[in-house]
Amino acid sequence: SQAHSQPWTAHGLMLRNLADALRPWCCGAEHAAVAAGSEEPKTPKESFNLPLEDADFDVYTASGPQLSGELTNFSGRYFNAFTEGDMDHFLADTGLNEGKRRALGMTNFGAGLQEIEIEHRGNSFIWKSLGVFRFTQEIQVNDEWQEIQTANGFAWMLPSWQGQALRIHCREIGGREAKTVRWIYFRGVHMILELMSPSRTVVKIHYRRSH
Repeated sequence: SQAHSQPWTAHGLMLRNLADALRPWCCGAEHAAVAAGSEEPKTPKESFNLPLEDADFDVYTASGPQLSGELTNFSGRYFNAFTEGDMDHFLADTGLNEGKRRALGMTNFGAGLQEIEIEHRGNSFIWKSLGVFRFTQEIQVNDEWQEIQTANGFAWMLPSWQGQALRIHCREIGGREAKTVRWIYFRGVHMILELMSPSRTVVKIHYRRSH
């Protein structure tokens, strides 16, 4: 039946909005044009040729959490336990409209709904999104821009180590503005996904191990 062909129930729509908004990176309209064959995909050098000191890149200079000590292995399965900070303000900063923000608020911003599985070996990550929207991301922490699969297509990301934290700069395909900076690290029993918007609004999603 049509109800089973697409997850467009009210609950399914909220989950899709959640997937759109809270994934570690984003996807731009240009990728759809590339997929349709209207133009050639751009390389990172062609897409990211603005100087770091440009105002559009200001958020990329943020210092972020300062964590010393040996790097922790991130391998495991985790669920979204709760969110710290003003998520509605953060999502507004990243351009999400009021209707979608309201729908996300009704899901408590994914608490108890999101689940991820991580395989971590050295500088290599395999990040699996589980649940309604399933996809796998392969990430190399090498201080270089990479085109990565997301819930909505592809996006550019630049991963690097910052002490014990995995730091990620995120941009849309073809975009000329920073989208977010994200840090992933452990605090006690929680794995934290810390996100900063272009205007430096910060939120933290707390994950706990599923088993």
